[in-house]
Amino acid sequence: MEGMRRSRARDSDTDQQTPPSTKKLKRSSTDALIGYLEDKASSRGSRNSLREQQLHVEKRRLELEEQRLQQDREKTDKMLAMMSSQMGFMAQLIEKISK
Repeated sequence: MEGMRRSRARDSDTDQQTPPSTKKLKRSSTDALIGYLEDKASSRGSRNSLREQQLHVEKRRLELEEQRLQQDREKTDKMLAMMSSQMGFMAQLIEKISK
C-alpha cells in the first residue's frame, strides 16, 4: 500500500510539472452545451439551405410543367383550327361531287 501511495504522489507531482498545453483539458458542462448548441444550429442551417434548394427545384419543376401544358394547349388549339378549315374544305368538295 505504501508503495502505491508513493507512486500516486509521484504521478501527481509530475502532473503538476507538466505544462498545461500538453495536458488534455476537461470540457466543462457549459462548454459541452455550447458545442452541442453550435452543432445543432449549424445542422439546422444546413437543413434550411437544403430545404430551400429542394423548394427551388420543385418550383422550377412546376414552372416547366406549366410551360409544357401551355405548349400542349397551343398545339391543340392549332390542330382544332386546322381541322375546322379542313372540314370546311371537305364540305365544299362533297357539295361539288354531289352536283
